[in-house]
Amino acid sequence: MFRGITQVNLDAKGRLAIPTRFRDVIEQRCAQKMVLTVDHRERCLLLYPAPDWATVESQINAMPNHTKAARRLQYMMVGHATDLDLDSAGRIMLPAVLREHARLEKRVVLMGQNSRFEIWSETLWQAKTEAYLADEDDDADADALAGFTL
Repeated sequence: MFRGITQVNLDAKGRLAIPTRFRDVIEQRCAQKMVLTVDHRERCLLLYPAPDWATVESQINAMPNHTKAARRLQYMMVGHATDLDLDSAGRIMLPAVLREHARLEKRVVLMGQNSRFEIWSETLWQAKTEAYLADEDDDADADALAGFTL
């Protein structure tokens, strides 16, 4: 559903304009209703169409909350989840607390990841990309990629 990477600017109020190529899909999928939350492992934000978020949230809430991993997901992802609507200009307002978590400034990267978007600080995304490229010879996950060809 969502794929590709786009560099966008936040405006002075912390609004992010969703690229026009995604707006029709968002309208059809969720009538402009989105949910924004933090990634529990990375300094980025996750933006879901509301129906997709409902599925994720129910899976997280079904986890036994006596485990550290489940509590982390519940605190971070559900605790920070914020309902958003695209405005008439196709923008969403990113709450300050979430912008601070992801260290977002003016220039950000919006990356489609199938059923959701990731929103990254451009600086952090560039560093993450460089780290991935520098680590390309790491065989720790080789079994997970067995049989995969490009």
